[in-house]
Amino acid sequence: MTYIIGEIGSNWATDDDIVLSISRAKSAGASAVKLQLFNEIDLYGPVANFERRCEPNIELAHQRCQELGMGFLCSVFNPSLVDYVDRFVKMHKIASAEMCDVDLLKAVAATGKPVILSTGGHTLAEIHQALDVLGPARHRTTLLYCESAYPSNRYMPEKLALLERSTGLPVGISDHSREVYLTAWMADHFAAPIVEKHVNLCEATGPDAPHSLDEEEFREFCSYLNNRHFLVSDVLSPNEVDMVVQHNRRLVTTCDVPEGAVLVKGINFGSYRGLTENAHALSPFEAGRVNGKIAARHIKAGEAICDGDICAKITADAAFI
Repeated sequence: MTYIIGEIGSNWATDDDIVLSISRAKSAGASAVKLQLFNEIDLYGPVANFERRCEPNIELAHQRCQELGMGFLCSVFNPSLVDYVDRFVKMHKIASAEMCDVDLLKAVAATGKPVILSTGGHTLAEIHQALDVLGPARHRTTLLYCESAYPSNRYMPEKLALLERSTGLPVGISDHSREVYLTAWMADHFAAPIVEKHVNLCEATGPDAPHSLDEEEFREFCSYLNNRHFLVSDVLSPNEVDMVVQHNRRLVTTCDVPEGAVLVKGINFGSYRGLTENAHALSPFEAGRVNGKIAARHIKAGEAICDGDICAKITADAAFI
């Protein structure tokens, strides 16, 4: 089964947000959640002028994950933070931008724990250089294919196979998009052992929000990966709801149709796009069944015709208009 990591990232503002996000990630079906910890000066240099952000409460997050029986990870962006985080994690995740930080690679390798290494924005040669720095730790490393755009909107799935052939290591996916189906398909098709998705489970407004799944999307994503039913499902995507309830053509009245009047295609109804949303509107494929039936209620001009709007038989006093 794929190990699903919900990347909370910057999508939080308070301790309560973190606790809530962890609980919702567990409910959605995630295997683990991940936070980020860094020091702006160590990350950007002493001349950088950044407003210092609040650091996540790592101990609290770890405790909540333990209570729920799920994994906890925290990417650090500075070698000096590895020892602190090492107390709380069973594996270390290195972000794509830090893959070339030699000191960080060495510090993580020294912990003796498994390593997850994102590879976005790096060539195969650079990936091999990073693995050389990891030394013996390379044999307990999982690579993550990653398109480092925020959000990412292009994929090269064959890169997963390329990375595996080139390194002999397992390869998963770190995804920065709102995509649900394609990422899940890639993970299933390439037997990705780990998939990381950015999630926004507390309606945060931080820099990670635009490329993060909300609670419903993440639940759907986890369900597909955990159950694998999406490969044979004929269920419409939630993205298609607007098309179904309004934009698809449906049977629509072209004038007011009084109760008891006969419905005649081309006279008082036809096949048109709806002016209002209606999830129960009859499809144009049903026109033959509706044609010649009588209206069970007064149907206003422009309304969609539904099953409950027609009577099965024409009565003797039915009105033809």
